[in-house]
This record gives sequence, structure tokens and C-alpha cells, in this order.
Amino acid sequence: MAQETERLLTEKQAAEVLNVHFTTLSAWRCKKRYNLPFVRLGGARAIRYKMSDLLSFIEKGLVADGGEAAPAPKKGDRVAL
Repeated sequence: MAQETERLLTEKQAAEVLNVHFTTLSAWRCKKRYNLPFVRLGGARAIRYKMSDLLSFIEKGLVADGGEAAPAPKKGDRVAL
């Protein structure tokens, strides 16, 4: 399991995990909208995300006190920047 959570995912794979479009991840990264760590391999083009970081990002978005969280963006939704 630990090995699986440290696996590096492409932007498209990470976007599927988060149920957003891969360009949304790019926008979040460029605008520093969320504190979602990423890895830059061999220059600017190869961006990867660790599964453990994606799972942590999802967990931080959970609301346990009965409050309402903002709805998660759906694949294909436009995200305001």
C-alpha cells in the first residue's frame, strides 16, 4: 500500500483521481490556488503528483462537523481563477 501511495501520477491521472479536468490542475498550480504539492521532472514539462499528496488534499477538504463544504468541481466544470 505504501508503495502505491508514493506512485507518481501524470497530470491526467491526478485529475481523474480528483475528478477535475487536467487543465484545472495546471491553473491551480500556476495561480498557487491550493497547496497541492507536485514534482517537476526533467524541466518544466514533466509534472507529476504523488498519490499520497492527492489523498491528503482530498482528506483536508472533508467536513466532519456537519458544516457544508463547497461542492467539489466536476470534470469539465469551469473553475474561476
